[in-house]
Amino acid sequence: MILAFQKQFVDPILDGSKLHTIREDKPSRWKAGNKIHAATGVRTPKYHCFFESKCVSTQSIEIKIGPLNKIEVLIDGNLFYRQTEEAITNIFHKKRMNKLAINDGFEDMHQFFKWFDTDFKGKIIHWTDLRY
Repeated sequence: MILAFQKQFVDPILDGSKLHTIREDKPSRWKAGNKIHAATGVRTPKYHCFFESKCVSTQSIEIKIGPLNKIEVLIDGNLFYRQTEEAITNIFHKKRMNKLAINDGFEDMHQFFKWFDTDFKGKIIHWTDLRY
């Protein structure tokens, strides 16, 4: 199956620093074993498949953006990260949230939350053995 990527993610995928992608998957199409064709220019004459792999696993992810700078991230239904206006509740959560952001091709979790700036439900599509 084709995964469309913006050009900013090509090098991180090819150099192995982007280890997964986060996508909506309302019809629940993504499953372990699916072929992955990572491409830019999807549905245009500039289509370019730059990476082929397989989906090793998926995990559900939910991002909740609330008032007063409150953010919660749940992976497979479990609290992964929580931020409130007062403070981040657990430094361990901050470190692993930053790692998830980097593994998804962002500089840090601040860039990640600029991208995911509204409530979101989807899947982490893994092409490595990594799991959270």
